[in-house]
Amino acid sequence: MGKFLRSWARLVAPTVGGLATGSVFASGLLALARFMPNTFSLVAAAFSLWLLFALYAFVLGLLPALLYGAPLYAAAQRAGRASYFIAGVIGAAPGLVFLAYAGDWLILAYGVFSGLATHFFAQPRWPWSRLGANNSSKPTPLRGAA
Repeated sequence: MGKFLRSWARLVAPTVGGLATGSVFASGLLALARFMPNTFSLVAAAFSLWLLFALYAFVLGLLPALLYGAPLYAAAQRAGRASYFIAGVIGAAPGLVFLAYAGDWLILAYGVFSGLATHFFAQPRWPWSRLGANNSSKPTPLRGAA
């Protein structure tokens, strides 16, 4: 259980980042699909609604993402099954519940985009994960130093 909690704790930041990114992308898709602005005043209204929907989706999805999505993704990652497909399925599953209330398939985009972004941010190939040792604190100078 301790290893699982450590792997879940390691996924908190990628989950929050993925939820924020997924909310912004899905809200942009929703704003474009529903409001298709063709004048400047509608562009400003669509942009403000985009940000409002993104914030609302982030707040609404924070607990499900941390208490449902992150543990399932951590289990998939520990089993060696973490992929974009699995992350998308994990993200889309809670959206199926809201699909019954909303009646719109775009509601699934929030979970799918959040799952895909979480998988992207959870990868160990980021530059800051490969930082080496700081040689400036070595007691002896490096070879070639004058």
